[in-house]
Amino acid sequence: MKIGIAENIKRLRREREMTQERLAEILDVSPQSVSRWELGACYPDMDMLPALANCFAVTVDELIGMERFRDEQRIADFQQRVTDMFQEQFARMSSNPNPIAITQLDETADADMAEFNERLYGMYRDIIREFPTHYELQIEYAARLTSDMRKTERLNDAIDVLDKVLANCTDSATRYTALSRRADVYGTLGDLDKLVAAAEELPHMSESCEGLLLRLLNNYASANYENGGLPDAQFERLRQFVPGFTGYLQESIRIVLQEKLRRGTLDRDETVAMLELREKLLPFSRFVPSTGAPEDNPDLDPETRAVIVRMIEDGDIAAQLHHCEDCARYLAPFDAERAIGYLERAVQYTLATHERQNDGTGAHFSVVDIGAIARMYAENPQFDPLRGDPRFDAAVGQLTVNN
Repeated sequence: MKIGIAENIKRLRREREMTQERLAEILDVSPQSVSRWELGACYPDMDMLPALANCFAVTVDELIGMERFRDEQRIADFQQRVTDMFQEQFARMSSNPNPIAITQLDETADADMAEFNERLYGMYRDIIREFPTHYELQIEYAARLTSDMRKTERLNDAIDVLDKVLANCTDSATRYTALSRRADVYGTLGDLDKLVAAAEELPHMSESCEGLLLRLLNNYASANYENGGLPDAQFERLRQFVPGFTGYLQESIRIVLQEKLRRGTLDRDETVAMLELREKLLPFSRFVPSTGAPEDNPDLDPETRAVIVRMIEDGDIAAQLHHCEDCARYLAPFDAERAIGYLERAVQYTLATHERQNDGTGAHFSVVDIGAIARMYAENPQFDPLRGDPRFDAAVGQLTVNN
């Protein structure tokens, strides 16, 4: 336990607009002693603590930071309980022999998840009543509420929680997180005006941490190119920006092409160039869990390492699958040959995912419904230019056979 008495003495003294000299006079000690306490160079004698606490009208526990320590431990215990609950729920779902049923939320799975969510929400409400100014917990609760996207009342509850955070919290970083989460919820609710208004309260990209560091570190690296360039720590931090920025760019390309297709304004050369750029970016936005890549973490136990490897592999396959589907969709109006080539690749990635989710490992990080995908290819008018081509029929037929 870290004793917080030094910072507490300084904080309590300043809150009461008391000088070090005045506190020293009350306690009959030297001002230098008070200064050393506040610097953490030494602690007050034990028999001095009651008088010091009385001087600030607090308990000795408050003075030495015990209450804060107990609060932090209480919150840590709560978060561990939440983690344990999710692990138990994941284990139950992974043991289900039919992962598709879970994905589609059949009646049994739906009832199980509803019961799980209600228990979870009740736990968050209880801990928030206990710690009403712990705004990170409230943001976490809002995130849990938004996980059930089918229930509009839960999304509105999340908005209410985030609004209360924004009305009471003064910490800038916490407010930015709440604003970002609120914009996400408005997006899920389909309220475009409020989504945009909430997003515009956040800093622009050039003013964000990443945008500012990218610009300033680039200037520093250029100015110091002959003198060692960036320090290793800052180079590593800059390198970690790459997946995020490339991910945003890929998603922007997808949305632009989707809108152009809807409006009937797709241009062949522009579409091909954007899709080729997106394909080149795929390796740079590779999914890596928060624990890091297995090769970067030699201390991982074998079971955890296997799960992480599985997640990364599933992420790679899912990224390729979605990219190939998009290429087939956006190239179909003017390059059927290339579009069908991408569709054939998408089918192979779909079958690979289906095989992995039924390989008996119990780890289903990417789940596909082959029947739904086959119907999408067969019925979606975006693929009309490809119908009648034997290769298109053969590719869709593979999904039907394996359904």
